[in-house]
Amino acid sequence: MDNKEFEIKVASRRPHILAMARKICADESDAEDIAQNTLLKMWTLRDKLDDYDSIESLMITIARNEAISCIRKRGKTEPIDDMTASSYADASYADSNIITVESDNEFDRLLNRLPSSQQIILKMRHMDGLSISEIAALTNTTPGNVRVLLSRARHKIKELFLNETNQHI
Repeated sequence: MDNKEFEIKVASRRPHILAMARKICADESDAEDIAQNTLLKMWTLRDKLDDYDSIESLMITIARNEAISCIRKRGKTEPIDDMTASSYADASYADSNIITVESDNEFDRLLNRLPSSQQIILKMRHMDGLSISEIAALTNTTPGNVRVLLSRARHKIKELFLNETNQHI
């Protein structure tokens, strides 16, 4: 694959990869790094890209793995969303945003307690908005298996939340 063909088939998909990375890691500089690393890996694979059925699926898989590595490097204690109430002028609006941020942080904490396969599939479905069939294609599994993993992940999140809520009462 020459430079022109690479530009058309791969580099033109960078905005999509960047948007996905922003959703997963919620940090602009990390998202840029993920997109750049994805393009770099695609460049190293440029001679083998014709062997793949979907270049975009390969890019999404690489970017997703890069994002997961980035999140793991940051550590599980660092909150993904660092919004602060001081950035809002209206106190009632700020209060609702504090609750939202706290809820998001609580969800992230519960999400981190799931097995990695369930975390990934839950993020792909609810944060990236991918369909069951898209997730199945990206994870090389069946749609039925994706549904089972989603169901187990949702059930476990609910169970963890209810257990922690009952402990605080």
